[in-house]
Amino acid sequence: MVARNGTIRAVIKRLTGVDLDATRDFLLRECFVPGKGFYSQYAGQGTTSCTTSAICAYVLSETGQLTLYQRREFGRVLLAFRATASGEHAGGFPRTTAGEVNSWTTAQVALALLSLGADWNQIWPSVEWLLARQATNGGWNFPGTRDGHERLIYTLYPALVLIRCRARLSQAGDAALSRISGFVESCENEQDPFWIPIRSHLRSLVGRPGEQQPPHGVLNDYARLFTDGWPAARVEEDWLSNRFHMALMCGSNYLLLRHQVSVIDPLALLHLRFLADERINNGWSDKREEQQPKTWATALGVLTLYRWACDFCRASANLTRIPTRSELVIQLRAGTVPERSFSEDARQLLGRFAQIRPGTQHATKYQALVRDVFSFLFGSALKDPKSESRTIFGTLRRDVTFRNAAEVGPWCDWKREHQIHSILIECKNKETLAYDDLRQIACYLGKTMGRLGILACRKTTPDDSREMLNWFVNNDDKYILIVNDDSLTDWIKLKDRGEDPTNAVADIYRSLREGVQ
Repeated sequence: MVARNGTIRAVIKRLTGVDLDATRDFLLRECFVPGKGFYSQYAGQGTTSCTTSAICAYVLSETGQLTLYQRREFGRVLLAFRATASGEHAGGFPRTTAGEVNSWTTAQVALALLSLGADWNQIWPSVEWLLARQATNGGWNFPGTRDGHERLIYTLYPALVLIRCRARLSQAGDAALSRISGFVESCENEQDPFWIPIRSHLRSLVGRPGEQQPPHGVLNDYARLFTDGWPAARVEEDWLSNRFHMALMCGSNYLLLRHQVSVIDPLALLHLRFLADERINNGWSDKREEQQPKTWATALGVLTLYRWACDFCRASANLTRIPTRSELVIQLRAGTVPERSFSEDARQLLGRFAQIRPGTQHATKYQALVRDVFSFLFGSALKDPKSESRTIFGTLRRDVTFRNAAEVGPWCDWKREHQIHSILIECKNKETLAYDDLRQIACYLGKTMGRLGILACRKTTPDDSREMLNWFVNNDDKYILIVNDDSLTDWIKLKDRGEDPTNAVADIYRSLREGVQ
């Protein structure tokens, strides 16, 4: 088990740059207040929350070893939130100490207590409360009042609890799950594509045999959300006295889709790409209005990465890197949109890659190809290409340079931030980059050429050289963006369809920048 956990953590570190143990340690040391619970939003700020405490306790229990003391401490903290009054509120849990009990928090606490190995007599009152609060249509609303506004999101956690307790609940559990099945198929709300993963997962949990898999077109509707950025959704119920806001990270939606898509399917990898790109130090937020991780969002990120890495190792999958968001979107579109014929310019550029063999003999041809590709891709922003431009010593060393004429967008942003009025591209007609290749381009970067350059090669990916790239950022504040044949050919196809591949370059830059935080 220890060896397997080591492999899981190594996979996460290699492909996303995330140190799972450091992130778990952040939750335990900075987000937990002994005897009170986990901070509801940010470490060291505000109050502790029963909901966040339940999420964190469950995640920490599911993703690594907890001591017996930690398990008992988390259990004591959670049970201290439970309503003590008899009658209709007995067994329910509030979001915070002063709040009213609700089905959302009660189900999450029950799930956490089950994972912590708590005694059944401590869990049963909450399960009983949930069963009594199921609406006649089979769903749950937030306060558990059975008076309408039932939602898929509020039904998800009670369903998970009932599945986990099914053997103990016997006929009562089966009847409740059957009603959930009817609710999933009949409810008309939450038709927005963002909620497709929850609906699909609930179907897989309680649906009839043969109906677990959603129609292919349904997942395509969800996948299209990623073409406009990282999707998020908000639930705002004005009818509640204490209005409940929820912004779901798209990263955690992998937990809902993991049994329906391959671990290396572009749709699955988009969620991992989100977690790799949007990391803030040792955690995540649901949005970037605060440049610090949120407790609950970090916990969900940990669980998502851990579940995916377990699936990855179990499937003996092979993956050298997680493609950028733009690359993954292209792959998804390729599966749903008929491939169009290429323009003559694109076809010629694509053909030249196969004609040029790696090695010094074709180095000049490769350099010319890279120059022409960048002119094709970014000609509106990068002007006046020059090959073998002279250094101050009069030697012919810089492979390709462009004048950065961008007035808006990433190229313009980098011009201001990294002083790249000229874009330097070093071309290595080789499959595997060495340290000297990165050192060479790093030597060219500085006051005159700016602190960002591009290194083109045949096969090496940014993740293959991650440690060296991080070293140059941390020690010299120099950013080297690695591109290879696969990324360049994908960008040519993207450009030929009338789209802008600049976002793909921005993905590589953001991944590098976030990876060294």
